Amino acid sequence: MPTAIRPATGRQNFSKTRGRISSARALSIVSVGILAAFLSTVGPAPAQENGAPFLLPSVVVTANKQAEDLQNVPQSVTVLDGREVEDAHLTGVRDLGLRVPNLSFASGGMSMINLPSMRGVTSNPHSNIPAVMLYIDDVPVAVNAGYIAPLFDIATVEVLRGPQGTLYGRNSEGGVIKITTTKPGSEPTGKLTLEGGDRHYRRGNAALSGPLVDGVVSVGGAFQYYGMDGLVKNDFDGDYVDDKNNYSGRGTVRLTPTEDLEINLTFGMTKYDEGTFGMYNRASPSPKRHTDSQDPGDNRSSFNDQALSVVYAISPAWTFTSVGTRRESHLDYRMDYDFSPVPFFEVNKADQNLDLGQEFRLAYEKDGVSAVLGAAYNRLEQKIRYNYYNMGMRHYARSVTDSYAGFGQVKIPFADRWAVTAGARLECYTVDFADHDTGYSDSTAKVNFSPKLALEYAVTDTNSIYASLSKGFRAAGYDTFQGTPGNYAYDAEELWAAELGSKNTFWGGKARLNAAIFYHKFQNMQLESYVSSPIGPMPTITNVGSPKGFGGEVEVAVAPISGLEVFASAGYTHMRYDDFTDALGDHSGNRVPYVPELTYSAGLQLRLPSGFFARAEVLGADIAYLDSSNKGYIPAHTSLNAKIGWEFESFDMYLFGENITGERYDYVNAFGGTYGVATPGATFGGIVSYKF
Repeated sequence: MPTAIRPATGRQNFSKTRGRISSARALSIVSVGILAAFLSTVGPAPAQENGAPFLLPSVVVTANKQAEDLQNVPQSVTVLDGREVEDAHLTGVRDLGLRVPNLSFASGGMSMINLPSMRGVTSNPHSNIPAVMLYIDDVPVAVNAGYIAPLFDIATVEVLRGPQGTLYGRNSEGGVIKITTTKPGSEPTGKLTLEGGDRHYRRGNAALSGPLVDGVVSVGGAFQYYGMDGLVKNDFDGDYVDDKNNYSGRGTVRLTPTEDLEINLTFGMTKYDEGTFGMYNRASPSPKRHTDSQDPGDNRSSFNDQALSVVYAISPAWTFTSVGTRRESHLDYRMDYDFSPVPFFEVNKADQNLDLGQEFRLAYEKDGVSAVLGAAYNRLEQKIRYNYYNMGMRHYARSVTDSYAGFGQVKIPFADRWAVTAGARLECYTVDFADHDTGYSDSTAKVNFSPKLALEYAVTDTNSIYASLSKGFRAAGYDTFQGTPGNYAYDAEELWAAELGSKNTFWGGKARLNAAIFYHKFQNMQLESYVSSPIGPMPTITNVGSPKGFGGEVEVAVAPISGLEVFASAGYTHMRYDDFTDALGDHSGNRVPYVPELTYSAGLQLRLPSGFFARAEVLGADIAYLDSSNKGYIPAHTSLNAKIGWEFESFDMYLFGENITGERYDYVNAFGGTYGVATPGATFGGIVSYKF
């Protein structure tokens, strides 16, 4: 991703900052390899007239829960700052998909249903438990329905690929996405952005922050409204069934009573008042993207979260951090699954999830040695309610998970150019479950040990290689969606991952390339299997097989001249079932659902001192399947996006086009049936913003 250009820093090694790769992109492994070979042979970068070359900036990340330079972290990480998020017109967390290699999202056809997949580790749609954890200002999002976070007033977004069990615990085996919003400072700042476009697209963002008590208390807040016409036409009344209409807000109170103490209280909310799933029956005689329903349904869900963080610098080397979090979600939506004027198969879902957490950390950093030691508690309460109208079926289940963990990690440089990182986490958790319809209840207690070991070697001051071995896990639990006798409980899924990577800066800091390859070995993979029920095959969660997977990713960015950045990325994941049979057949050798083997992106961005701005990028993925039988699928697709405008001191204006060619890749045979899920076509619009 494009970044601002900044002057170079001095000599770098493991005990000093070594630079970073911007959140760059690579179109293909072949092209990146050619580029790397070329860059390694060219001479020093040309300088500006004043003698200081334009360089890709270094970026501080907190992947290891300490501030580090990205190039000094022995794992595959992509970082975006707030300017990059705005430049790319990223409006929600799912927009990170494809721009970050080996990260993709599958849509459930409704705003807040987005299933993340990273490096072949995917989230089962009916378990409601993700395998890629999302954090918003340190608040964990512990259910799939939370992957709707709007991206406005953003400081940074960090995407950590591979198992993160040592520092982040259960359900982070695919990776972690960390969103940090902007903290209020000592100067008043504000920004208002208005957007509009075709299909009645409208979006408004407002942010305001500044000091309340000079040097001691500062406050900030941001608000967003978003609305847009749907994609699926209802012939019954002529309206669209999936109109978008939601509201989001965030606020922060920041206290700095002394130089050594910082306290932040953050809170956020999102409220939906919109249509139902953007789905239609592909087998019906109606045209595609049409339905004929007397009552198609709606979405009235809401989310809110709060966090209190305390950071105290005990000494120049030691820092204590306490983070307490709370997140609550209410899922309330209705859907007419038969798409007909006669009520037959209508479903109402009213889930409630409450997640409470507390973490204490003690961090150390001196003379190149860094360490973190911590303890954490988390409680997740889930209440799942389904009402199958017109069929006389109801379902209500409750699950409560309590977990306690202790963790530690240390990084030690040695022999001038070497460094070793070692860490481990011991997590104990219990799960209590009750199905109020059948009277079934049960509980389980588990202990998990998640170690990590990484070794780095600085080949030069700006080029390094690393190797790591780490473990992640997805917690054991119970099927709260549609459990049947004998099919309630499922065991923990474990993943061992080996990674070999390289981080490089070329051409005097004007080009950077990061690449990694990985190997995954699963044990007791949690799968969505199908069992018989009164209304036909129904999904349930079970454990089966120990498949293996492998792949790699590469990111590159080049700043050949002042104001211009060229970026590209590519990701490849090979993930297959090894031995898996259920009521729908033998799936051995089939591809794991929701995982495209190839994701890619490439583009360029120009920002001139005169204020002119232009950006173009291409994003794509190959086919991804929607079920274990590999019958339903998301077609391969490529999107072309562009943005052009003029930036003034306090006023900016742009025109943008997304999926300019209008390529449609509607899901085929989704959710085990003949459903189609509509995907956006071309969208064109304009943006104006005022800031102070």
